[in-house]
Amino acid sequence: MDKRLLSWEEYEHHCLKLAEMVLPYNPTEVIAVARKGLIPAFLIANVLKRKVGFWYPTENKLCSFNNTRLLFVDDMMARGRTYLRLKECFPDLDYRLATVFIDHECPYRPDYYSFVAHDWIIAPFSKREDSIPGVRRDFRETVEYFKEW
Repeated sequence: MDKRLLSWEEYEHHCLKLAEMVLPYNPTEVIAVARKGLIPAFLIANVLKRKVGFWYPTENKLCSFNNTRLLFVDDMMARGRTYLRLKECFPDLDYRLATVFIDHECPYRPDYYSFVAHDWIIAPFSKREDSIPGVRRDFRETVEYFKEW
């Protein structure tokens, strides 16, 4: 599998494409799936002029201003774990899931996605963790990483 580094311009383009796709749903709030969903959720929320909430799937902690027509946003869907966790945690909640991209072998599909990836996609904010699948950086390290740019 080849690696493909998305530029900030490409990443923003895909997030803006998602924002256009979700307009008919008219979410009342954009929920960032922590942690990699923070940047795309922020970009989409700015376009939609909506508040941003957060969801920590491992602890099932939802920080939301209201629980109606929520748009959960994550960076990607590789195996569908977030998708399945949403269904498990919020069976009666009115929500949709948007991801920037999905892996071509993923058996599930979010409600909205910008593209199907056949390569190992590296987001512009993930350059340092691209070589080890499943590695999660601590948020404090990520802030320090951004300072280097």
